[in-house]
Amino acid sequence: MNQVDRRPSGLAELSTKDQKLDVRAHQRTYEGAYLRSSIGALSFSIIVIKIFSKEFIVIGIIFTIYGLLLFLVSLLRTRNMDLYFLADDKEGKSVVPGTQDNNSLENEAEITEEDTYFKTSGNIVLLLTAITSVCYVLLFVFLQRI
Repeated sequence: MNQVDRRPSGLAELSTKDQKLDVRAHQRTYEGAYLRSSIGALSFSIIVIKIFSKEFIVIGIIFTIYGLLLFLVSLLRTRNMDLYFLADDKEGKSVVPGTQDNNSLENEAEITEEDTYFKTSGNIVLLLTAITSVCYVLLFVFLQRI
């Protein structure tokens, strides 16, 4: 059996309960929301394709494409989760910005703002805005033709 080499996630090295709680909250809020939205769009597309006449099949196809693109964005967000939580300090240890490790208060003075960063999800939001805008424009164009 072929084995795929994968790099271990830096999130596995999170040591405190608060850090793990932050990661779970992030997964539930953001990744779950994208996945639920894609499932909703795909479900709506199935309903439109099955219930309505052939004139509306284009709307079902647009929502199918929209749901699949949302699913791909969800996978992208899941794959890049390490980037949103981890930064490296000068000694190579993983640091989670915005959380406080109660076990290492003495290391807190050593960690400066240059060592940690917070990466927003602005690129994902712009991508979703572009995808949604294109899909809605296509919907309006096809609704005008009907």
